[in-house]
Amino acid sequence: MNRMTPEEFLNTGLLEQYLMGLLSEEESTQVASYISKHPSVKKTYEELENTIYNLAESHQIRPPASLKEGVMHQIKSEKDIISSSSSKPWIKYLTGAAAVLLGIICILSYQKIDRLDAQLKEEKIAYENLESSCEASKKSFDTETKFYAFYKDSNTQSTVLKGNAKAPDLKLVSHYNKNKSQLILDLDNAQSIPENKMLCLWGDKEGKMILIAKIDESSLGKLVSFDSEMNSFNITLEDLQEEIDHPDVSQLVASVSI
Repeated sequence: MNRMTPEEFLNTGLLEQYLMGLLSEEESTQVASYISKHPSVKKTYEELENTIYNLAESHQIRPPASLKEGVMHQIKSEKDIISSSSSKPWIKYLTGAAAVLLGIICILSYQKIDRLDAQLKEEKIAYENLESSCEASKKSFDTETKFYAFYKDSNTQSTVLKGNAKAPDLKLVSHYNKNKSQLILDLDNAQSIPENKMLCLWGDKEGKMILIAKIDESSLGKLVSFDSEMNSFNITLEDLQEEIDHPDVSQLVASVSI
């Protein structure tokens, strides 16, 4: 018992049993010693003791004021009333004892429910974290599976788009599969993109340039869809902007047929 922390001791229910007189003499001595050594436990003990006392007081049956006069009258007239009335105080003590017992039972039940509720909340949080982790792992596994199948497909090809004089350090590797209409972009040197500029990948379909993707974190290293009827990939260096629907051909920095 002495090795317990105050919190562990309070969760054992020994304090409540000590108040009810349900412990053996040896256990009572140990509990009393523990209470004296730990101020926080002593405080809880005193609060519990006061709670039980107040609860017992509030449940006492108090006779009406008129009862006293009637009882005194009966005491003077009949001896058997004296005998009967002498047992009345036991009712008060019996009721008080019952109230104390009821209070202790209520307190013990409340503490147990409180502990179970706290435990349930902890387990719920742990379950939600585990569920979230499993979901993230499943998504990651599904993505890796798709990547593996994409790279292993015999129809997947790779081509390198190197920058011209406008972007001499640019090197973009495109892994594409026309049958699946998908590609994966790998930018060798992201720092080659000038400030306030962005790279855009276009596909040439029947002489019309169609935007495939802005080359940034949202597209690099991910599966990107394109039209399988496109016959070339083209990269332009555009001003940084939210929306773009046609390329600035004068800013073409790389191109490759597919």
